[in-house]
Amino acid sequence: MFFSVQELEQRKISFDVSVPPGEIEYLDKELRQVVPLEARGTVELLGNTLGEIRVRGHLKVTIETECGRCLETASVPIDSGFDLFYRPPQPVGHPAGEVELHAGEADIGFYNGRQSARSSAHPPFGR
Repeated sequence: MFFSVQELEQRKISFDVSVPPGEIEYLDKELRQVVPLEARGTVELLGNTLGEIRVRGHLKVTIETECGRCLETASVPIDSGFDLFYRPPQPVGHPAGEVELHAGEADIGFYNGRQSARSSAHPPFGR
């Protein structure tokens, strides 16, 4: 999903999406999405944050994998809220190079450009 940063400067955006099985490449190749991933929520540009974007919502999906103990198929229903933060890779005027992350910032994602920000409203094991 892509959101226009310019549009976010004007208003909060709502989304309601359905992602069919097979569209998300999960990091663990043994995970299989068996039903469409349903996600809904809002995206907003936070004031006084140098471009930080907040994506809040709820997702629901069922994942299957092989049980490590009995080798049978295990079905894992996921029905969870999410609250994600994204910011530009460098603050305006900051020199290029490495950026030091402070406590609590390791959970923040980054987006490139002013034209669009990508939101991954997928479980943490997807990309």
